[in-house]
Amino acid sequence: MMTTLLAAALVIGPVIVFHEFGHFIVAKLAGIYVKTFSIGFGPKLLKLRLGETQYAVSAIPLGGYVKMAGDSAPAAVAEARADDAATADATPGAPVEEKRAGEAILYAPDEIDDSTIPPHRYFRNQSLAVRLAVVTAGPIANLVLAFVVLAFVLHREGMRVPPTTTLADVAADSDEYAAGLRGGDTILQVAGVPVKHALELQEALEAQDEAPLTLVLQRAGRDTTLVLPPLRRDGEAVVFPVLQPRMDSRLGLVKKDGPAWRAGLRAGDRIVEIEGQPVEFYDQLADLINPAIGTELHVVWERDGERMSAVVVPESDEVLVEGSDTKTRTIGRIQIEPYQLALPVGWGMAVKESAVRCGDFIGDTVRFLGILVRGKATRDALGGPIRIGQVAGSALRWSGSNLLYFLAFFSVNLFLLNLLPIPVLDGGHVVFILIEAVRGEALSVRTQELALKIGVSALLALMGFVVFNDLVRVFAR
Repeated sequence: MMTTLLAAALVIGPVIVFHEFGHFIVAKLAGIYVKTFSIGFGPKLLKLRLGETQYAVSAIPLGGYVKMAGDSAPAAVAEARADDAATADATPGAPVEEKRAGEAILYAPDEIDDSTIPPHRYFRNQSLAVRLAVVTAGPIANLVLAFVVLAFVLHREGMRVPPTTTLADVAADSDEYAAGLRGGDTILQVAGVPVKHALELQEALEAQDEAPLTLVLQRAGRDTTLVLPPLRRDGEAVVFPVLQPRMDSRLGLVKKDGPAWRAGLRAGDRIVEIEGQPVEFYDQLADLINPAIGTELHVVWERDGERMSAVVVPESDEVLVEGSDTKTRTIGRIQIEPYQLALPVGWGMAVKESAVRCGDFIGDTVRFLGILVRGKATRDALGGPIRIGQVAGSALRWSGSNLLYFLAFFSVNLFLLNLLPIPVLDGGHVVFILIEAVRGEALSVRTQELALKIGVSALLALMGFVVFNDLVRVFAR
C-alpha cells in the first residue's frame, strides 16, 4: 500500500504541478495578474500567499488550476452590467467579475476581487496570441516533461535491446524460408559485417541496398552461408524475421512482490527447468507458465554456476490479445521479463530516441481515444486516481525507470486530453479563442455559460464514473 501511495504521488504530483506551472509562468511573463495556483479543485486545504499569488492544495486531487484576474470573456463585463444594473454597490467604470455557473464547483472563492486589480493585467484584456499561449502552455509543459524524463532515463540507463541475433520462427511461405533460413538460426554476419545483438543486426540490414543479401549464420553448432533475395521494406523499415528475436531464458527485471521474487528468483538468473522439462528459450517459459494459473510449478534456475529451485505459483493477469487494442485474455504470470542489453546512449541519441518514443505515446493515446469515441473500449480501459496509483505502484515494483516511463506516458496522455475541445479543459478555451479570432468578437456570456455548464457536467460525470470504476475494480479483487 505504501509503495502504491508513494508511486502515485511521484507520478500525479509532478505531472499536475508541471502542467499548472506552464500556465503560470507564461501568464507571469505576459504580465497577467495570477491570483491562485492550486493543486486540486474545490475547497482549499492548505494555502500560502507569496507576493500577489496564493498557492494552495485543494480537496479534489484530480488536477489543478491557475486562476488569473479577468479570465472570463470580454463580453462578460458589458452583459453583467446590463443584467445587474440595479446593483447598489457597483462602482461606475469598475470592472465586473462575472461568476459563471459551474465555476464554484471546481474553484474556491478568490480572496482578491478583480475590481482591485488594474484592467491591463486581466487575462481577457490580452491579445489573442498571448491568451492562446497561456492556455496551451500547460499541455505543452506536459509534453516537455515527458520528453525530458525519457531523455534522462535513456541517457542514464541506456537503450535496452535483445542481446541475441537468434531468429524466432520463420514463416514457411516466406522468401527467407525458401532460401533456407530457419527459426533458431543465429546470424553472425550481414554482408561481411559482424553482428552481436539485435540492434546491430537491424542497423546492418537497414544499410543494405536492393542486391541479394549474404548472411553467415550458425545452425546446430556449424557455420553456414546463405544468399537471400533482396530485403523487403515497409517504407523505411526492413521486413525481416529477426525483428522478433528468440530470447534465451535469462531473467532481466523481476517484479518485487511477484511470484518469482517471492520464490527467490532475481535478475541475471537463468531458468533451466520447469516441472522436469528443460528450457533454453524465453518463449518456452511462456508456454509452460501462461496456462498454469494457480498451479504449483517446480522451477530450477542457475545463478553464478549454482543450481537453485523453488515452487512458484503463477498468478492471473490480463494482457492484450496480439494484434488487438481492446481484446484481452487471462494468462498465468510469475512477473519476470527477459534479459536485455543496456547499450550506452549519449545525449544526442537520447534526445532523438526520446522524441521518437513521445511520438509513439501520442500515437497510442490517439488510437485509444478513437476506440473510446467509437464505443469499442471496455469499461476496464478507463481508470481514475486509484487505477493510476495502482499502475504507478506496479511500475515502481518493477524498477524506478519503469515508474519514470509511466510518468512520461501519463504526462503525454494529459497533454492530449487537456487539448480536447471540451469547455473547462484547455482545449475548450482554445476553441473559444479561435472562434473569437475568426468572428472578431467573443461568444456571448450566455453561450459560454451554456458550454461551461455542459463541460462541467461532463467532467463531473466522467470523474464520478472513473472513481466508481476504480472502486468496483478494487472490491472485485
